[in-house]
This record gives sequence, structure tokens and C-alpha cells, in this order.
Amino acid sequence: MSKMKECPACKKSFTCDGEKDCWCESMQIHKREFLVLNEKYSECICPECLAQYAEK
Repeated sequence: MSKMKECPACKKSFTCDGEKDCWCESMQIHKREFLVLNEKYSECICPECLAQYAEK
């Protein structure tokens, strides 16, 4: 079930589809970067902000 969230990093609204089918599951984030995100934010961040942490 999709729900609207506000990104704690940039304050933009974005859609979250939940833990299993969300767009964020397709992002490749290195474990080190993932730990940084978990320390810095208590909520999900938007696709644009998360892309800054994705492996290239």
C-alpha cells in the first residue's frame, strides 16, 4: 500500500510502497553507506536523496 512521506533530508514529498515492493529495494547501497543513513535519518528519504548514496 503506497503512502506519501516527506523526506527528512530535503523536505520533498514522495511515495513509499512499503518494505517489500518499494522502489528503494532496487537501489544498491553499500553497507557502510546504509549504516550512515540509519544513523542520520529515522525515516525513509526520497529517491533523489537516496541516489546520492547508491553505488555507481
